[in-house]
Amino acid sequence: ITVTWHHAMYRVMGETQARQLERLYLLPGVGLCGGGEGPSSIDLVTPMMEWVEQGRAPDVITTSKAAPNGSVPTGTTRTAVRPLYPYPEFAQFTGRGDLTTFDSWRRATGRSQVALREWAGSGFYEPYSFLSH
Repeated sequence: ITVTWHHAMYRVMGETQARQLERLYLLPGVGLCGGGEGPSSIDLVTPMMEWVEQGRAPDVITTSKAAPNGSVPTGTTRTAVRPLYPYPEFAQFTGRGDLTTFDSWRRATGRSQVALREWAGSGFYEPYSFLSH
């Protein structure tokens, strides 16, 4: 539903105006309420405050996830760090380096991350118009 709303807003308002108000960041591999394999620790408040107070819209946001206990040698920690780009862009592994480091990822576009389908409520995201009698 969130992606449907995002597309409807861009269609109705136009890309230029919509990008002044909204950014959508998808967290691949993260469950609906957290968990999952993907990095899910994210600070959205700081970039949003910079956007509102200083006029700098977020271009890339960092997300991370600490390794679970027992998955790294005792006495060490390992945190996966990954960039998030505004939808429809996404982070793509470069094929070089460590999957857990920010610099091993690049901005990519092209293939859709989400398969959208028409559904009964999709009309809810269209502008309201009065019926004439």
